[in-house]
Amino acid sequence: MSLWAERAATGERVPGLAGCFAVGAVTVRPGRAAAFEGIRVGRLAIWGGGHHGDLVAATGHRWASSSTAATDPAELLQTLQDRMRQAEGDLALDAAGLGWHVVLDGPLNRIRSLHRLVAGYVKTHRRRLLPDAEHAAVPTLTLGGRTALYRLGTDRYTCYARVGRPGPGGSPWSGIVRLEFPAEAGLDAVRSRATDLAATLPAYAGVAHRDPRAPVNLTPVRNLEQRLGQVMGSPDLATRAARDAVIGGGR
Repeated sequence: MSLWAERAATGERVPGLAGCFAVGAVTVRPGRAAAFEGIRVGRLAIWGGGHHGDLVAATGHRWASSSTAATDPAELLQTLQDRMRQAEGDLALDAAGLGWHVVLDGPLNRIRSLHRLVAGYVKTHRRRLLPDAEHAAVPTLTLGGRTALYRLGTDRYTCYARVGRPGPGGSPWSGIVRLEFPAEAGLDAVRSRATDLAATLPAYAGVAHRDPRAPVNLTPVRNLEQRLGQVMGSPDLATRAARDAVIGGGR
């Protein structure tokens, strides 16, 4: 929800944004059902121009104040998205610290520090990373197969893997993902983990009749997205609560 605040001394108006995000994980243990874990919800009142102010509604909704020097509403939305990615990265590192092998839905540059147990899972291929011949060979991967590892900067390795088959009329790249691994673990350890992940992930690939982003959007991720939507609650109710908080002066 877009907000505005007015400075009493000057009449200057500054933009704001009341927003919400949620992050979480799906844990898979041998012999046990998958489970949702570590769900965290953030509600923020993001203000531009250095303004501050919480929003508190009678419904119990509360948006904690977050300030930025930006005055473009698009930058406020970017700030909210950045906070969500930071929360995702923090959760991934917390899980890795407990000994979990983590697949982060996104590249590793979203986390504040690399951890040998956190691998990145990239579903889009906007950047071309390989020489022509090697790039052209990626769609020929068999299910569960992967390419060789390539250096990505100085601190990561990456490879492509096939987690699903293209459907009728699908692009040859449909079902292809890119995996990222911290280089600090050493090439032999990364090579072993890359092979294990490439072989394991197809079992969790999405199916087209349930998810239009299938097969690369993994079923545990889709189910988690639905669960996080439930945890955040009704957007309409939250919007009304934020509006009532503003009208009632709950800042």
